[in-house]
Amino acid sequence: MGDLTGSYRLRANTEGAECQLTTDDPSVVLDLEDLGAAYMGRSRFRQWARAGRLSGAPDALAAMDAAFAWDPEPWCPELF
Repeated sequence: MGDLTGSYRLRANTEGAECQLTTDDPSVVLDLEDLGAAYMGRSRFRQWARAGRLSGAPDALAAMDAAFAWDPEPWCPELF
């Protein structure tokens, strides 16, 4: 799959989204693990920033929270 490290620009709107490698300074810094968890559900970027798991500009964190929000929130009644 190759090396995925680096900075990526994510642009999204109601028409779709695109993700591109960039050399620009990031507005949010996080691990791929946290990005995957956010994609799967309930985790919020601003909450993680307060916990020190990631860093970012407040407006960028708010935009990412909105982009990765699910309605209704994920829920699984099964216990594993």
